[in-house]
Amino acid sequence: MAFAITTSPEKPKWKPDYSPADRQENYNAIIDFIGAYLPLAAVAIITYDAATKVATLTAQTPKYGTLSYQWAASDTEDGTYTDISDATSTTFTATSTQSEKYLGCKVTNTLNGVSTTALIKWGKLPEIS
Repeated sequence: MAFAITTSPEKPKWKPDYSPADRQENYNAIIDFIGAYLPLAAVAIITYDAATKVATLTAQTPKYGTLSYQWAASDTEDGTYTDISDATSTTFTATSTQSEKYLGCKVTNTLNGVSTTALIKWGKLPEIS
């Protein structure tokens, strides 16, 4: 166990007699537990400018972890979203390849090797020539 519970379960305390290896093991277990439940972002939206064909993802930066991005497209709104090659930043310029496809961005939050991913959907792109 990583910590000893005092009379209040809300206030865990470290036991002073744990070895450094025990403390590291317990720390890793706590980080893994927290990482499994990391919120990706309280707010994540996609905007699209039809004139420039640029989609922009705006996501609130999480308190812990690092965000990464992968734009994806699907033939149907609830279908399988396939990753778009080399589209890994917060902005994406649509091409004729994505014409009339549904656009989304997979946002991943990673902390100490533990990741959570959410697909943020925008909607169907217009015809792009």
